[in-house]
Amino acid sequence: KTFVLVKNSLKELDFYLECSAYFPSNFPRIYSFEVEEDSEGDKVEIVYKFEKMVHIYNSKFKFSPKLFDLDDHRSLVLNLKLILDSMFNLHLLHSKIGIIHRDISMTNIMYSSVDDMWKIHDFNLSLRAIHCKNPRESRVGTEGFVAPEIFSQGMYSEASDIYSLGIVCDRLTYHLRKFIILKQGEDCEVFRKLLLLDEIVNEMICENPSERPSLEVLLERVYKLLKNLLISKPDDPIHKHRNVKSVEFMISSKKFKETEEVEETEQVEETEQVEEAKEVEK
Repeated sequence: KTFVLVKNSLKELDFYLECSAYFPSNFPRIYSFEVEEDSEGDKVEIVYKFEKMVHIYNSKFKFSPKLFDLDDHRSLVLNLKLILDSMFNLHLLHSKIGIIHRDISMTNIMYSSVDDMWKIHDFNLSLRAIHCKNPRESRVGTEGFVAPEIFSQGMYSEASDIYSLGIVCDRLTYHLRKFIILKQGEDCEVFRKLLLLDEIVNEMICENPSERPSLEVLLERVYKLLKNLLISKPDDPIHKHRNVKSVEFMISSKKFKETEEVEETEQVEETEQVEEAKEVEK
């Protein structure tokens, strides 16, 4: 199944092709595209044929069945999966491809049944990170999702994308809160887990961009919360989900590196102590 989209930015086409070339499972799959120009070559239309994807909610503002289940515990798990997918794919966009999205919103995150993954799309406003080092006069993005420093300084960065994603998460947790209270009230384990997610989201939408956690830190916290929710369900397929395994590997690699650094420091200190002891003997 596919859907067709007509756009007019060659820059956006380059971004789509680069993302799908490096990480085909993490970004929208383009099955074909055609570039059409008018007779004078002034106007360009690009006709994309994408994989079929589903929005977070439809035109009637009904949430995707991939997010809300009859079981409130399962609903929290599904929403955490969306958040982890979005965080990890944004991490790839920033750290591996070097692109600032500049328009993360509820409508620009869609579900792919091919990869069982929530994917970031629409790179029309995106820029290379190297082009975002100086303030920009234009203020772009979806109203309600734009970071405060964009209005005050015109500075786009990884932190401004994190803020926008934080607003998406905030809206999800708002609906989750109402859903869980309706099901069980506030005095239940699922609601207490949701409060832990609230803490993470509040840090993402901190007004000061320098105080927002990095995506690596956020991913580790969301991963631990998700794993904790699934601790009694070892056979749940989410354990083997591509992004969950990738974050797991990222965390273990980080710990291994930290252990190596500690051991190296201890070895240097031990060598220095031996040298000092020899000097004293002399």
